[in-house]
Amino acid sequence: FFFQAEDGIRDAQESRGLGDVYKRQILYFTLFDNLSSVTGQKRNPSKFTLLVQRRYLGSFSIPLISIFNNPNINAHFKVERPIFIFGYYNSKQKLFGEDFSQSNDPLDVTNPRINTYVNLSLSLDPILEVKGTNPGDYYPGYEDPQLLILGANWINDLRKNDKLARRNIKLWGETIKGHSVFISRFINPLKPYWELDDPDIYQKCARFVSLIPFKNDSQFFKDLPDIWCTSQEFLDLKAGDYEEHAILLCNFFNYIDANISGDGNKQVQSYIILGDAVPEGNTVYVLRRKLDNLEFEIWNAVTGECYYYKKRRIDNQFFCLKISSGISVELESLDPFCPLRSIGCVVDNENVWVNIQDADEPKTVDFDLTNPKKWKPFLGLR
Repeated sequence: FFFQAEDGIRDAQESRGLGDVYKRQILYFTLFDNLSSVTGQKRNPSKFTLLVQRRYLGSFSIPLISIFNNPNINAHFKVERPIFIFGYYNSKQKLFGEDFSQSNDPLDVTNPRINTYVNLSLSLDPILEVKGTNPGDYYPGYEDPQLLILGANWINDLRKNDKLARRNIKLWGETIKGHSVFISRFINPLKPYWELDDPDIYQKCARFVSLIPFKNDSQFFKDLPDIWCTSQEFLDLKAGDYEEHAILLCNFFNYIDANISGDGNKQVQSYIILGDAVPEGNTVYVLRRKLDNLEFEIWNAVTGECYYYKKRRIDNQFFCLKISSGISVELESLDPFCPLRSIGCVVDNENVWVNIQDADEPKTVDFDLTNPKKWKPFLGLR
């Protein structure tokens, strides 16, 4: 298949480093199926005609900054393909742990509900280090200076742990005015545009947020660091990147769960997740979980896709006794791959919890935020 690098726009003003430039550079991959056929000529049997067809199958893109931050990538990338491709159909064999053999499709066509993936290995040689921002850096003017200093020291102490050094951990979001604000202040319940008794209100909120155009902060604010906008600023600008989409969707969900059916769904709460995903690299997703820690959903606010996980107890039979041997977490979704690969911290409207577990993938992370052996809160235990 073919790939093409989009040249970044280099401004005359001083850049904050290579990371600022490469955020705007995208590596595009396009997949084709090359079909060739040879036919002989009737008038001259010694001559043949070669016909080559190049059929478009789909494409995907990778931000160049993701490759610089991860010089050795081996992952599955989701292909953006046409809804239907005539002459092609989805395999009905067991694939990536999902069995599609029970499909009731009367025709062999591409199922728009089943995504297509490409396994791709990328390596960068020689390895180049990209200058990035320090998560402990802050810009005074809004928060108490003592809180900012405390947070910077807290982040630096966490970074001394090799396990946490590369995880996406932040305490502050820089506003349009250039001030560092505690991330939890961005999480506030927001009433959606639909009636709460609408059975599809969660899907409609996700669809609405995903339709807001995606734009990197460097395209809006070229002389400022990564900017965090409030939900109102996001709607006013009519575009934003990962954190703006995730914050708006999280605020919708928190309002719905707090007010639905009168008393509200008190056993469900939503958060934003700061982590790493394929192919976007550092990103922000939405976590919606039951407080009994048995079920949770991870939402990609940019695409509107949901990944539902459910815990199941594993019981072994020993004569007439059932012996519990642990808990398994299963992704109950038609899409077998969640792009989120690493969870650095979880944020609600009161606190920031850093994931200090050895596990960092959604399927292996325990979201019991009250467990101090697995989560480290910035503002202490509640």
